[in-house]
Amino acid sequence: SALQMRDAVLSAVATADVYVGTAAVADYRPAAPAGRKIKKDRDALSVELIRNPDILSEVAALQRRPFTVGFAAETDDVLAY
Repeated sequence: SALQMRDAVLSAVATADVYVGTAAVADYRPAAPAGRKIKKDRDALSVELIRNPDILSEVAALQRRPFTVGFAAETDDVLAY
């Protein structure tokens, strides 16, 4: 999950000189993940999504941060990134 990736990255960068963030982590995750398969017994289903942490921003904000390189997977206004 994105939260597991965040924990692993923050642990690893504590002793790193360089961090290259290339993973395309989802921007959102389900607020309440289902514990099992959701049956298709309804015509519609609503899923509440909550924002995932921005791992690259968290690394870049560390007091003792490694040299940080990241990429943005964007479809709009790509020149701004």
